[in-house]
Amino acid sequence: MKSRKRAAAFSTTALLSLGLLLTTAAPAHAVPDSCTVNTWGGYGASTCTTGTGEQRINIAYIDRQNQRQVVVGNWVPVGGTSSAYFNGSLHLWWLDKRG
Repeated sequence: MKSRKRAAAFSTTALLSLGLLLTTAAPAHAVPDSCTVNTWGGYGASTCTTGTGEQRINIAYIDRQNQRQVVVGNWVPVGGTSSAYFNGSLHLWWLDKRG
């Protein structure tokens, strides 16, 4: 009988401890998401509206000497706009994200 009481007490303690851990855990961080990118007239901009953390735009372009160049925008938090200017023909763009 003693072993049943000990097992029940142990189980109850374990469940209470687990519940305490779950309620005091730090909130999860999610990298920025729901991002939009616009490019026009030598300018590129990106904005993300969900998640946490920061994002920035990267633009690869071909300059007037036919060389590939890369420009990097500023890190901004979710809701902000990262932008970069490029002087040539747009080749591709991508986003860096950090949570």
